[in-house]
Amino acid sequence: ADALLYLERPREALAAYDRVLAEQPGKIQASYGRVFALLETEQLNEAVAAADAIVASRPRFVGFRDDPARTPDREYAYAAQLAAQVRLWSNRIADGFGRIDTMANSAPASFSLRQARAGAYYTRGWPRAAEREAEIAASLNPGSLYSDIMLADTALSRNRLDEAKTRSDALMLLAPEDLSVQNLDRNVRARRGWVLDANWSPTFNEGGGNFQRGEGYSLDSSLLSPRVMGPLRLVGRFNSASAQPPEGRVVRHQAGGGLRLDGSDVQATVYAAHNWGSLVQTSFGADVSWQIDDHWSLSAAADSNSLDTPIRALLADISGDSARVGVRWRQDERLDIAATLRWLAMSDGNDRVEAGASLVSLLHAAAHLVVRGRVDLYGSQNSKPGGPYFAPESDVSLTAGVSAEHIAWRRYQRILTQVLSVDAGVYDQRGYAAGWIGTLRYEHRWRQDPWTEIVYGIGLQRRIYDGASERSIALTLGLRQHF
Repeated sequence: ADALLYLERPREALAAYDRVLAEQPGKIQASYGRVFALLETEQLNEAVAAADAIVASRPRFVGFRDDPARTPDREYAYAAQLAAQVRLWSNRIADGFGRIDTMANSAPASFSLRQARAGAYYTRGWPRAAEREAEIAASLNPGSLYSDIMLADTALSRNRLDEAKTRSDALMLLAPEDLSVQNLDRNVRARRGWVLDANWSPTFNEGGGNFQRGEGYSLDSSLLSPRVMGPLRLVGRFNSASAQPPEGRVVRHQAGGGLRLDGSDVQATVYAAHNWGSLVQTSFGADVSWQIDDHWSLSAAADSNSLDTPIRALLADISGDSARVGVRWRQDERLDIAATLRWLAMSDGNDRVEAGASLVSLLHAAAHLVVRGRVDLYGSQNSKPGGPYFAPESDVSLTAGVSAEHIAWRRYQRILTQVLSVDAGVYDQRGYAAGWIGTLRYEHRWRQDPWTEIVYGIGLQRRIYDGASERSIALTLGLRQHF
């Protein structure tokens, strides 16, 4: 049964464990193995129940005949740890983390609990805390295969790709047949290689009054090279968009490239690009993001002849320069708050200022389902309202909605997730009556392995321009390919 589980044949392993336990109901190692087999066959609630049953069946303390002394039961301690970790893996993150944190505090010299708490920190989205805990755990069990794999995974999660490769290469020499080592090697090679991101979205619009866009599309793509010198990578980008307003077809293409700093806490890009189509021009830009700690992050960007310029403005030979700043605070998987401020200076003399804020909160978490609620607030002001593109004197919108992510199928690293999101709210533009706006979106996310991820879906949207509603249908197709 153990061998079948190791070879990633969990259904056969589960049947074998059941046969063992039918003959020897109290065999503790088979009970542990059965929990892992349940996890790997995606029977997550059953795995939690099985782990809890082991805990309930074990005494906290054991003794020996004719000896009054009592000592803690090692199997009880491991069973309690397993029950906590199974909760982490089954989306009961807060409960699992609380249990592991309590046990690790009571046994600070335990390698197993320190290692488990490092994994719990990572699950909560705290990679720096996970790194500190992993280093402490490794110091308690130096040189072991488990410690070396944990440290390599930690380096990868902190984007220290050279360190991750060094550790992975050493492990491949030491234990090339180990499946965990092989999996680590695949992940490291995928992260260090080329990365292609492409997203294409044809859109069909109806209505919108004087600002109707008609049929169109958008294509955003980038190609990231392996590191060429230290943390630096080359980046190429190609963007294209079109619309069909009453004045005629408008297209915008942009191709260029630059250099990206790919650090542990800071990522920054500078680029130059050529634009052609309805308006020919050259663009320059830069962006930077800084992850201050496990909770706070800042971002900023500036672009000349920016893609943020409304596409209708290009018909009148109008372009725009933009600057953006953002701040984000993420507590853990339960709460995420962000705010942005953008300034867009148009060549026709109009200055647009936009501000937005969002709050995302976890509403429900189950074995294969996560439901989040979202609230978005947005407002803008134009110094020169009117003109050939939509530029209200001022406007504000408030929307709220929910999104549900359901893991429809999973086998180790191959995952199919379906996502349904619904948002609705009110839009108020100065000089016009307020009206309702909304979005309905459904998509599939296929993750084949560390190399390939495909996203496709459909979205319905209602927006308002100068009191006239626009209804749109958008298809989406995205690809992230490492090679």
